[in-house]
Amino acid sequence: MKILLYSLLLLIPATVTSALTTVVQAQTTAINSRPLHTTAYQIQPFNLVTLAYQGYLKQQNIPSYGVLTNSYRDQSISAQQLVQAAVNMNRLPPTVLQDQQYIQAVDQELQNLTGVFY
Repeated sequence: MKILLYSLLLLIPATVTSALTTVVQAQTTAINSRPLHTTAYQIQPFNLVTLAYQGYLKQQNIPSYGVLTNSYRDQSISAQQLVQAAVNMNRLPPTVLQDQQYIQAVDQELQNLTGVFY
């Protein structure tokens, strides 16, 4: 009886691990199959604006934090410039520069960040 019980206890972790692996694979497939944009870019517009705000585009002369929001308000920084900076840093492909839908989405995120709607 003890041997049977011990054998069953040894099988439980393997069964649970197998079940968890299946669940994780299913979730990964579900997440990867959802389109985030009509064209799949590595950086979504919201994330691009967030990166700029946090200073990750400073190498490309894109200001961060309050200076970014003020620069957008006085129209010295544009969505096009953020996209160009990301392309220059190889974070986005050059083809995104022709994607007006993406650039408009970046502009919308900048508007949301600053509260300014042009």
